[in-house]
Amino acid sequence: MNSEMCRELSLLIESSVNGMLTDRQRHRLNEILASDKQARDFYREYIQVCSSLNSIGGYVCEQDSFSQENCLNVLAELAWYEKYAPAVSRSEKKPKEPAKKKINQDLAQKQPRHISWLTAVSGAVSAAAIIFFLIYANLFVPDMKKVAALEDSYHAEWGRQVYNKKDPIYTGSENIQLKKGLAEFKTDRGVKLVVEGPAEFRFSSISEINLDYGSIYSNVPVEGVGFAVSTDNSRVVDLGTEFGVTADKKGSSQLHVFSGKTRLISSKGWLNNTAFDVVESMACKVTEASLAVEKIELAKNKFARHFDETAKVVWRGEKRIDLADIVGGGNGLGTGKTAFAINSLNGDFGHRRSIRMIMKRANSNRFNPVKDLQFIDGVFVPASGNGEVKISSEGHSFSWMPRASGRYWGGIINGMVHFENPDVFRHNLSLAGEVLRYPKAKGIFMHPNQGITFDLRRIREAYGNISLAGFTAEFGLSDTVFDNSKLKLNKNFSDTNMPSCDIYVLLDGEMEFHKEAQTPQDQPCDIDVSIQSSDEFLTVIAAVPADRRKVNYCWSLLKDPVLNLAESR
Repeated sequence: MNSEMCRELSLLIESSVNGMLTDRQRHRLNEILASDKQARDFYREYIQVCSSLNSIGGYVCEQDSFSQENCLNVLAELAWYEKYAPAVSRSEKKPKEPAKKKINQDLAQKQPRHISWLTAVSGAVSAAAIIFFLIYANLFVPDMKKVAALEDSYHAEWGRQVYNKKDPIYTGSENIQLKKGLAEFKTDRGVKLVVEGPAEFRFSSISEINLDYGSIYSNVPVEGVGFAVSTDNSRVVDLGTEFGVTADKKGSSQLHVFSGKTRLISSKGWLNNTAFDVVESMACKVTEASLAVEKIELAKNKFARHFDETAKVVWRGEKRIDLADIVGGGNGLGTGKTAFAINSLNGDFGHRRSIRMIMKRANSNRFNPVKDLQFIDGVFVPASGNGEVKISSEGHSFSWMPRASGRYWGGIINGMVHFENPDVFRHNLSLAGEVLRYPKAKGIFMHPNQGITFDLRRIREAYGNISLAGFTAEFGLSDTVFDNSKLKLNKNFSDTNMPSCDIYVLLDGEMEFHKEAQTPQDQPCDIDVSIQSSDEFLTVIAAVPADRRKVNYCWSLLKDPVLNLAESR
């Protein structure tokens, strides 16, 4: 039986003794015992030891239960006895008559000295103290064993000791204080832990962390099943899951289970050793005052589950990544700025004032990287020529669309506001009569002819290699073109001069969605495109074919353009 099997067998037997063995673990335990004689011998000896210890004291104390205070009390009693113990009396003996035979002077100097009883007792006490300290040092001092490592941190401010990336974490060391920020740890069994400050905690073993206060998110793989988070009044044992635990300085704690199953074991009061199974989408609270387990509402976005310092992403379980926010320089979770835009002619990013809101014309299909926004691969203007357009930095191209005129207005803007120009007053755009105002409505104002490509690879990486399910949005043309109060010159559109725009959605250059000749009179069309794990680039193009010519007043919008995350990561 090798060391790995021995370790696995120990954990299985411990779970069995504590009554926390799952059906799968029970099957695995039986499998090991049936196939290995050494394993059966080990199991028998383990159970015998547990039985003997239980018969002696009812339960086995943890190693650190013999505290330093107890040790000092024992030594104090020994010192008191040494100082105040009564002297030992002894009877006087008559001196012997000196021997008549001459004694050699050297031999006389080597005669042994008499030792008092007090000196003997003092020596025994000192020896006992030394032996006690040796035993205490070997049996009661916690073993410094590496159990985890710091994977990364984000705006972290530490307490007594500062930790850096890849620093090892040991059992038996002092509590770790995280005053603010985030820290991600990974145990030697692959358990991912994200701690959010302020928090204080320690690793008591490779399979357990003690949380004094703070917030911990745990993602436990198969090899880490059985990992536990202990607080002042509870112990949460993982049974293959994803969960979060909070504890405050008043003694209350919460458990939120996002997937899988856990076992909540109370550790105080009349609930002592009472176990509750808490499964996916459930949450419980244990307060210091009542010690009762109370069911509460699951806080889906309470715990930081992943962070990326470069992308400034702190992901708390949100299921939608806002592409309009990304166009505004954000991380997809609301950090972007409205009225910020991308210049499709050169890829520059900035406030819309830096991008002249006038009609422009491009003479080439050049793909322009957007260097300031890491989630956007690049932008381009479909122009005249052979109709083939380069749409990604990896060389993907698109040639199915008709040739465009290359004329476009403004840039690609985060927000659905038409800014003032010589012909139009500043106003909020609308779809199907609904005026679109931020933050209730979010979207991208994308006049034809323009295209944008999002880097799905970088988005996944920043969100912890998350699984993307699809892209959804509403596409339409603003019907404010029919409201002359928004225009500086009255306009009357007929069927022959009605503004219209085509929309294309591509994945790695392959067309996944196309709507031709969308007009302001039409209801917005729904875009729903599935995304596979192999897809790397999402491209959206708004275009008017060159033979249609009409580009003015094509106020095309993408309302609520989002990447939807898969339910299972």
